[in-house]
Amino acid sequence: ESEIHAIKDCSFSQAVWNSIVPPQEQVLFFSLPLDEWIMWNLQNIGDCGSHEVDCQTLFPIVCRLLWKNKNMFVFPTSHSSIQDVVDTSISWTRSYFPPSMPSFHAEPMVTIMKWSAPERSIQKV
Repeated sequence: ESEIHAIKDCSFSQAVWNSIVPPQEQVLFFSLPLDEWIMWNLQNIGDCGSHEVDCQTLFPIVCRLLWKNKNMFVFPTSHSSIQDVVDTSISWTRSYFPPSMPSFHAEPMVTIMKWSAPERSIQKV
């Protein structure tokens, strides 16, 4: 089984994505080649259906949880339900960007750090 099958093409993954991706975008979503699929999802600036979350953040979270779930299924442990994956993904995404935020794309903050010599009275141990 390939990685793309685990996070996009298997019936469990498709059910998760069908719960998230708006119906009018599902044909495109499932038909794109891997590289285009990843870029389209990472650049998607629309909303994810009625979930009111940032799709660019939700996409990698869903992929990670699908991958984790597949590993939990393959190696004898418990695994999550479709709704658990959807709910957890949306919850994690909202923890990064609450829906009330006016913009999902903040400017990066730059911190300039430099080394400075310690005071002469400090002893190295």
